[in-house]
Amino acid sequence: SNADTELYETGDSQSGSLMGSYYYIEDLSVVSIEDSASCIRTPELEIPNVFTPNGDEMNDYYHLNYQHLENLEFVILNRWGNVVFKGKDDDSWNGANIKGNQLSEGVYFVKASYIDPRNQQTKIKTGYVHLIR
Repeated sequence: SNADTELYETGDSQSGSLMGSYYYIEDLSVVSIEDSASCIRTPELEIPNVFTPNGDEMNDYYHLNYQHLENLEFVILNRWGNVVFKGKDDDSWNGANIKGNQLSEGVYFVKASYIDPRNQQTKIKTGYVHLIR
């Protein structure tokens, strides 16, 4: 058996083998198979759009949801463009500014950057989060 040959099945009674690099769908993620020893998944980053830091222990902390990426860093800015929070990886925001003062309800801008492990390029994703108390 050739280590670089992989079997596939299309779900409609067809199957066969492919040589070299190819793609297949797994759990709604595109997976790139370079050879039988490596598997590189497509990075995923979700920027949630609301959180409620009101002390009820439900949705009190804001964090980014991600998979298959490296060196995640993010900032949260107020409507005047001032940074109110800086985080990385699994850091979470509690609705306070950098000095620890609780911020008012409103919409804040989120800017995240990360390294795509497939090509080592820096990617940027932005969004908005609504802070509701």
